[in-house]
Amino acid sequence: MKNLTLAAGGEVSLSAPARPPRPARLQTMAQVFDAASGAIEAVYLVELFVKGQTPRPVRVLACLFNAGVEPRQAEATIARLSSALGSALQVASEMDLLPVLPGDQLAEPVKQVGCLIYPPAGGTPAPPAAEAAAPPGDEAATAAKKPWWKLW
Repeated sequence: MKNLTLAAGGEVSLSAPARPPRPARLQTMAQVFDAASGAIEAVYLVELFVKGQTPRPVRVLACLFNAGVEPRQAEATIARLSSALGSALQVASEMDLLPVLPGDQLAEPVKQVGCLIYPPAGGTPAPPAAEAAAPPGDEAATAAKKPWWKLW
């Protein structure tokens, strides 16, 4: 894992990943992020393209930090998470980690991509109404309506 920083004023494009990670991998990542739940509000998996810096879109774990987290604390948290993810996933460098502090211009675009892999500190997000309305035992209907990044 390596850390990713973006220069101010660069052209940035965000999108949902074309292929989702395996569910076991997502669960492992969520467990690692749970250890930083005091500092991390949420983590989104996005594909990021920065004109002039990346030759193609790269997968990024955008870590949205809670209000009150100082930049130095965010840097230290990212360093710990990078090391922990590398150990847990047994890879040297699979995805970049992008710290997003409160008030950062990337916060809303990252949320709009919608690929939440670590729930907000308030708990598990409520399922959409259509998903919640599926009759018990109708797993095929529920699975067809669930976004790929949801584990529950």
